[in-house]
Amino acid sequence: GLVTVATILAYTTLLEESAENLISTYVDENIESAGALIRLAMNAVPAALFLWYRQRFALTPNEKKLWTLMSLIAIGLFLAFFPTSLSTALDRMALYIIPLQLFVFAHLPDAMGAFGRRNQSVVALILLYYALVMFVWLNFANHSHRWIPYQFGLT
Repeated sequence: GLVTVATILAYTTLLEESAENLISTYVDENIESAGALIRLAMNAVPAALFLWYRQRFALTPNEKKLWTLMSLIAIGLFLAFFPTSLSTALDRMALYIIPLQLFVFAHLPDAMGAFGRRNQSVVALILLYYALVMFVWLNFANHSHRWIPYQFGLT
């Protein structure tokens, strides 16, 4: 009861105007984000890997619940891209899921290989994956010319 009242009061006082602004910006104006599908897929890949190998991750039950939920959200955001025109909103929400990439790829060598060993082939595949991501980004992204060599408006 009291938590519900406090939540409603806090929303109307602090967030209602911002929420309306965000909805009008991302939904009503129907703006599109170039590369949103790629960024959503970059979260969906480790999410799928975590869900596939989650029994092999050395985690407490609460940690497993957290990362399972994050993985399901990442896959949900990826799947929501196709039937909707909310690429920018989905892209912005996916920013909060990026830690999933760090967590999964840091623990994947132990989950896929022998725990406590180097598992160099898994590490090499992860490094190759991110090298490919960087290559594509730096060579094909809309604004890649601004990043090589760190060229921005002041130069």
